[in-house]
Amino acid sequence: LTCSPAGEWSPNPSAVCAPLSCPLPAVDNAGPFPAPMLLYGAFQAVTCLAGYQLSDPDNNRQTCGAGCALSPWDNACVGTECVPFPVLENTVVTAVLQRSGRYNETITVTCNT
Repeated sequence: LTCSPAGEWSPNPSAVCAPLSCPLPAVDNAGPFPAPMLLYGAFQAVTCLAGYQLSDPDNNRQTCGAGCALSPWDNACVGTECVPFPVLENTVVTAVLQRSGRYNETITVTCNT
């Protein structure tokens, strides 16, 4: 920094040690973050949209650390699991998991003939 003839420091002292920040990545099926960047040492909780839940609910934060890197976060917003489809007489259920599924998945029920 240099003191100018006007008696002011140049460049602006507040720009010398600006806080570090990490860019927040988009998370599929999660609500938007309040800001696109996260300051060093701060954390941001991830909230899934309606119909989705975190695959690991105990790991719902992303933290900005050294080198402007986010903490490891191996999580995802997955469709909420539906209760098992009831066994009905005279029907056949076709689905990947047969009688269960997740939000927005469909199953096909056909009647025996």
